Amino acid sequence: MQVHEIFSLGLKNANLVTLSPVRQLYPRFREEMTLVGLSRGFIYAGTPSLLASLWEVDDKSTAILMESFYKNWLTAEQARCPPCGPA
Repeated sequence: MQVHEIFSLGLKNANLVTLSPVRQLYPRFREEMTLVGLSRGFIYAGTPSLLASLWEVDDKSTAILMESFYKNWLTAEQARCPPCGPA
């Protein structure tokens, strides 16, 4: 996916975009596809929050980390808005 494609995603209803692990993508990045460029693309597309990891980790560890992060994040979201319920 290129930055110009991200611009048209329409993420106004997304509370968070997660990019993980970004560092493994670096060899494939062109100059405009830096982390800053990706971040700007997702924010332009409408998401107010972006989470990106820059360290190299194996897939299993990434999956465990992301599962734990989202469980905690959803719990915090539900505490702020109980009528909203699970996403």
